[in-house]
Amino acid sequence: MSKNVHSFCMVVLLAVLASSCIKETLPECPSEMIVKLVIKDMNYSNIAHFPELSPESTSQPFSHFSGSLYYILTDAATKQTVRESEIMVLNDNNPDYTITFNDLPAGKYELSVWGNVTNAIPIGILHQNGLEHTDIYTAQATLSIIPDSQTQTVELVRAKGKLVVFCRNFPSNISVLSLAIAPVYQSVDATLNYQGSTNIQKSTTLQAINETFVAPTPQGSTTKLDLSFYTTDSRATMPVLKVPQMDIAMHRNEISAVAIDYDETGGAWEIWSYTEGEWTKVHHLDIE
Repeated sequence: MSKNVHSFCMVVLLAVLASSCIKETLPECPSEMIVKLVIKDMNYSNIAHFPELSPESTSQPFSHFSGSLYYILTDAATKQTVRESEIMVLNDNNPDYTITFNDLPAGKYELSVWGNVTNAIPIGILHQNGLEHTDIYTAQATLSIIPDSQTQTVELVRAKGKLVVFCRNFPSNISVLSLAIAPVYQSVDATLNYQGSTNIQKSTTLQAINETFVAPTPQGSTTKLDLSFYTTDSRATMPVLKVPQMDIAMHRNEISAVAIDYDETGGAWEIWSYTEGEWTKVHHLDIE
């Protein structure tokens, strides 16, 4: 072998060895997980069935649908909490919300997110002490952390349905609606696993369209609805109309509806229920 060839081989060998040593001593890239939260359930799945209701614009900011946010990150193997936020109030105009996790050890983590929660009611409770509470959103995702920068999109879904009571042609002196709903689910986790049973009691100023956020009907049960209407007379303790108890079915991200028509000419109250995609008259009550 010539001297030049021998020298060339030595240079190549040294270069390979040097490259190997440098590669082995380089530190790993720091981990960065960017989680982009978006709203999936902007509109109720059957809102198109109700022309009286206006669908939400999909260009609305994240904070329009979820005015507060809370999240917790746990180690998938040990279940230990790794990161946890306060309940944050949101009021910006961004179409999504970003959470960045830096310098986490490689591995799998579980992220649970809650929207429209408050400090007054524990996370996951849908109705406490008979209260309506809020339009709760939630999401759960597995994050796989590696020594690199990543972005993952997580969709928040609605945990409750909505009960709508349409009141048509009512006399002006009827001004208060009282409703009772039972049973409905009491709580939910971030994977939409529902538990427990509770009721809702609500009294509100009467509108032409009355809306209430309601948890789903427990599996194997039927939710009962009681409606009573009162006049503006503060001395009135008896309702001017008490609708016979009705069966309704509440579902996540769906609208359940009841309509009460005041037919003065016919001398009757007509009560309708929206079931399985159509309106059905369930009561015809004479006006007293």
